[in-house]
Amino acid sequence: MLRIANLRGGYGAGPVLDGVDLVVASGEVVSVVGRNGSGKSTLIKAVMGLLPVALGTIELDGEALLGLPAHQIARRGVAYVPQGRGIFPRLTVRQNLEIGARAAGAKDGIPGDVLELFPFLKERFGQSGGTMSGGEQQMLAIARALASHPRLLLLDEPSDGVQPRIVQEIGELIPEIARAHRLGVILVEQNLDLAMAAASRIVVLDKGTIAHECASERFRDVDVQTRFLAI
Repeated sequence: MLRIANLRGGYGAGPVLDGVDLVVASGEVVSVVGRNGSGKSTLIKAVMGLLPVALGTIELDGEALLGLPAHQIARRGVAYVPQGRGIFPRLTVRQNLEIGARAAGAKDGIPGDVLELFPFLKERFGQSGGTMSGGEQQMLAIARALASHPRLLLLDEPSDGVQPRIVQEIGELIPEIARAHRLGVILVEQNLDLAMAAASRIVVLDKGTIAHECASERFRDVDVQTRFLAI
């Protein structure tokens, strides 16, 4: 589904990403981990068209995304949930979800399958997003992204500011969504428990390059974690 090759770019003159190669299949969840400043968030922002890329290719189902503005990338099936959730706090739950649907050009309202995944949101349709708990806002942000019926979902630190019980729910929900919707998912996450629970594969970024890649089960080895993540 997603193919990234020799990706170089980032902020200003110095590249944050330095030759990243990554493939994500339909229905697969890949967790990207690494030390602070390794380029994790930069990677998914580059895929979403939010940062300049100096070199490389990004293709979704064979279609080139590189150079397109973010709104056109969204129309082609990429949804992004930023760190901190990025919901509209003064808008209601319904309005937040409707904006997600419209981002992909949908004209038939909020998809029913999204409300089946997050039934509590239907009960909160009239509630302002900013009055919800951190975990509820994170669920709303994911639901808003799914309302666009994406082919690729980019999640940046969904555990940030969320209580452990909800983090566990998110870890169970992400692979379920990927399988049910044949959706590729890139999960950027510092919480290793969530990263390993949600994904079938772990990719370690270090100084803008992929330093290690393995099945999630193999990354549970403490020696492997220490080798690639210890400061």
